[in-house]
Amino acid sequence: MSIRVSPNTTVRGVPNPFVQLGAAAGWSFVPIGLLARLPFAMLTLGISSYVALVRDSYSQGGVAAGCYATGAALGTAVAGACADRFGQRRLVLALAAVNTLLVGATLVTAHGQSLALLLTAATLCGFTIPPVGPLSRVRWSALIVRKVTEDRSRVQGAAFSYETLADELTFVFGPVLIGVLAVLAPAAPLVVCAALTLVFGTLFAVHPSARVAAAAARTPHTEVASVREFLRANQVLLVLGMVTIGSLLGALSTSVVAFAGEQGSTQGAGFIYAGFGIGSGAASLGMVAVSQRIGLHARWIAGAVWSVALSAMLPLVESGAVLACLLCLLGVGIGPVIVSIYRIAADSTPTGRSTVQMTILSGSLIGGNAVGAPMAGMVADRSGSSTAFAVVVAGCVTLACIGFASAWTAGRRDRQA
Repeated sequence: MSIRVSPNTTVRGVPNPFVQLGAAAGWSFVPIGLLARLPFAMLTLGISSYVALVRDSYSQGGVAAGCYATGAALGTAVAGACADRFGQRRLVLALAAVNTLLVGATLVTAHGQSLALLLTAATLCGFTIPPVGPLSRVRWSALIVRKVTEDRSRVQGAAFSYETLADELTFVFGPVLIGVLAVLAPAAPLVVCAALTLVFGTLFAVHPSARVAAAAARTPHTEVASVREFLRANQVLLVLGMVTIGSLLGALSTSVVAFAGEQGSTQGAGFIYAGFGIGSGAASLGMVAVSQRIGLHARWIAGAVWSVALSAMLPLVESGAVLACLLCLLGVGIGPVIVSIYRIAADSTPTGRSTVQMTILSGSLIGGNAVGAPMAGMVADRSGSSTAFAVVVAGCVTLACIGFASAWTAGRRDRQA
């Protein structure tokens, strides 16, 4: 058996796709991409918990987090279009600088300013956050076309697997980092987010992979599907699935903040919520070992049904440690659903629209927070966290229903083909 470290590293003669990725992008791209996307995962919970603390209102914290999510969803879509036209380098440089200032504005307006001013700052903060995840996926696709010569489809699959893992890692460590920093100072999580965006967002912008993506964007496509393709039922259901996941995650984060506050300290929310990220990340990695005979829609439905059963127990929990464990098990269901939706989308992307596809799905996920976070916040203010968790249960039930509808639609298309 020979193992050699090169762009075509082999194990038993099979090219190693991950080494090919590292050779194509340069290994520095991995840590830069991870740290640059960390604020994207931290700011929803960070804004929610900080506003709830300084303004003594879970509903205002949830609304502020929802405004951030709305801005991020819209900003992601706009950034995708601008990146194709102006290039990622200039776009991300501008976003990193402006977003740093707007995180500071959110901190300032949370203290004694009008709610409208705070919500405006939070919305603009979301609108300008660099969408590192979808932009990274675009870069990998361009790099594979330009620099990978063997087994491109397998390397493409490895790239998307890595991106899913990277997203999960940020949602594992983001809440933990918020919890640690909040113990030091309530404003520390948002200050660190601003610093990460400024430093690593800038490094992401100037990384050589940005030039490859820009060159690929200037290459004319021989065939490009109409935007109307995204209005087909199979595409709409994927978007609805991601919106629903975002909504239940937004509701979950706000409910956890309320639960932590009832236990004596909202700063502990990050530690509790991290349980979800751990379960989700572990289950997403485990998807690699699942037999290919189990279809993607079957995985979606199984994960959603599992999530319904686990979420139904959330309102009954009275201990932070028990809640963290239950959230870990809930993540075991939700993580594979996210992976499945991205893979279904990759298999059904309209021709020449992969950038738009990734942008829409990523924006839908964060945009769903704008629905769930404020809804759970209002319920928590009126009836407490146990009732707010019911919003999460409703989201899981909806996700299962969408999964069944998507499977039926896919089966119908296959029968007609």
